[in-house]
Amino acid sequence: MKVAIISPVSCLEELSAQSTTQMALAHLVLSNNKYSEFYAKMRHRGDHIILDNGFHELRESMTGMQIFEAFKRIDGADVVIAPDHWPERKRTEHLTLEFLNSSAYNLMRTYYDDCEVMYVAHGEDIDDFKRDADFAMSYKFKLVGLSSDSASIIKRAEIVETMRIAGYTGDFHFLGTGYRPCEVMYEAEKLGVYSLDTGSFVKHILRGISLICDERQPPSLDIENEVIHTDRLEEAKHLVGILLKELDGLGCR
Repeated sequence: MKVAIISPVSCLEELSAQSTTQMALAHLVLSNNKYSEFYAKMRHRGDHIILDNGFHELRESMTGMQIFEAFKRIDGADVVIAPDHWPERKRTEHLTLEFLNSSAYNLMRTYYDDCEVMYVAHGEDIDDFKRDADFAMSYKFKLVGLSSDSASIIKRAEIVETMRIAGYTGDFHFLGTGYRPCEVMYEAEKLGVYSLDTGSFVKHILRGISLICDERQPPSLDIENEVIHTDRLEEAKHLVGILLKELDGLGCR
């Protein structure tokens, strides 16, 4: 399983660079030179790069052309997350098809033909996720993204099982790990999930929150302005290393 560590801009080298899988946020790629330069460097290093559409942070996905501009700035990506709109399945399908039919997508494919598009599945009930499976199969998506359990009334494990029973044979990406990062990562490994990203793991350590806490811990990690204490950064660096080494030992990366 591929694991992307989302960390503040000020400690990308100490934390995110420990993994060979990266999640780049398109809006920050366009607005923050240090951020974009880091992910371009990771791209040239040979890392697996996932380019996010910005919805979680902006509450609105970036346009296809904005995503393409971010794609160019880091010299391409292995996976681009199609525009979505949580929690609306039909609107997400519309945005996804609009993206696939856009000049931005055609340019992206010309620029880097092997880039995969991730469709983000949303739904209000199990039947919606069966429809997501049908949609993903109809348009031959090899990778489906699932929002964290805290953003859905249906657990991701149940969604994965439902979509597989419905006939979807592609891979899954867990978008975030919520407030139980370690538990979710091990669950994902057992489910055979292809990849996930986690900012919660870093947030907990930097803020001195237990990694096994049972309550949601707002606000989200502030990628650009999070206050970093030197001692906690060293702890985060150490624990990220341990986590990735343990996942390696399980054959997950």
